[in-house]
Amino acid sequence: MRLSERGLALIASFEGFSATPYDDPANNCTVGYGELLHLGPCTPEELARLPLTEPAALAQLAVKAQHYGDAVESMSRLLNQNEYDALTSLCYNIGTGGYARSSVRAAVNRGVTGVCAELRR
Repeated sequence: MRLSERGLALIASFEGFSATPYDDPANNCTVGYGELLHLGPCTPEELARLPLTEPAALAQLAVKAQHYGDAVESMSRLLNQNEYDALTSLCYNIGTGGYARSSVRAAVNRGVTGVCAELRR
């Protein structure tokens, strides 16, 4: 499956956009929609670079998010587009290992009700 435009917009809305590099809360140099440039603070040269356009940042996010979508697809039962998008967003935020160990993934694969309750947890 591929992440839909709505799925990409969902992830982007949680990440927020910055056209210029900044030090994230963990003090790592970041730009665009949470794209890690490197561990550690931004250098003066990075802070002075030309701004990243939002379309370019969305394209980067789409490529990065697809990695997480592929992981969701490989670890989950057959999903519809909305489920895939939501679970890809979750996996993007908690990582593939976090998704693999999550109660959400277990609930999805059991096919039981209560997946939304697990997501809220």
